[in-house]
Amino acid sequence: MIDGQVRHFVVRESRRPLSNLHLGNRRGDGKQLINALGTSGWEEVRKTCEQAASLYPGNFHIGVDVLLTPGFRQQAILELNAFGDLLPGILHQGLDTYQFEVRSILCSENLRVSFP
Repeated sequence: MIDGQVRHFVVRESRRPLSNLHLGNRRGDGKQLINALGTSGWEEVRKTCEQAASLYPGNFHIGVDVLLTPGFRQQAILELNAFGDLLPGILHQGLDTYQFEVRSILCSENLRVSFP
């Protein structure tokens, strides 16, 4: 989540409760997931993430871990992370997470910069 909206995401596939990639699990295909969910299903996941992140107003970026059950019958928020922006190779509008964060800050109407 960057500036209140889902921007970048990574799919982690696992048959075990811990889905960390460094524990032998694998990265899934984001486009394939969106196609499998369908437009309304993907919007539901996005909305769930945005609602969870809204519990912490004022956070510019936050990582949301979502569990989707087999067949996508249910979804659950597992945790919110302060540092959810290390997503190598994942682009949104041609930008990685750090580039998108900087662009969002520079383009923000609410940007207030003060110097001592």
